[in-house]
Amino acid sequence: MTNVYPVNKDDIPKNIFTSRVEYISWYTVGMRSINESLDENKHIGSGTLIDIEGHKGILTARHVIHCLKDSEKIGLNLSPKLHSYEIEKRYVEIINVQGDSIESKNLDLSVIIIPDNLLGSLRAYKSFFNISIKRNDILQNGVIINDGIWALCGFPGEFETSEEPQ
Repeated sequence: MTNVYPVNKDDIPKNIFTSRVEYISWYTVGMRSINESLDENKHIGSGTLIDIEGHKGILTARHVIHCLKDSEKIGLNLSPKLHSYEIEKRYVEIINVQGDSIESKNLDLSVIIIPDNLLGSLRAYKSFFNISIKRNDILQNGVIINDGIWALCGFPGEFETSEEPQ
């Protein structure tokens, strides 16, 4: 049985916390659904930039992908200064890890595969985490979850609201 001990971020030494946040940010993007014909541009969640067997993409939750169903473009927040990087959805391949049913409770993961010719700006601001390196080891031995600190991070969009200018 694995022991899990919740830790408040304030209990982690500031220099360690800051360095880990910086490291994680190299691989994390905020995501938006953009539909210009309906004048919609809404925050939908976040993703992790990955490299798997040389293919570059965004690993995200399937429920985030579901929010893209009516969008024309996928907006990415790449840095505090660049919030408007957009990819036309028709140029990417979306893979739902366990099929297309949003109701499945088993595995809520999807990957957006980005073609090489659209990677220039992404590579200028971000890195792609190579998940192939330890693939065989993890598939054979599982993930070691009781060694070190595990953290959830991202740009939750579920409770976001918009208001008209005041």
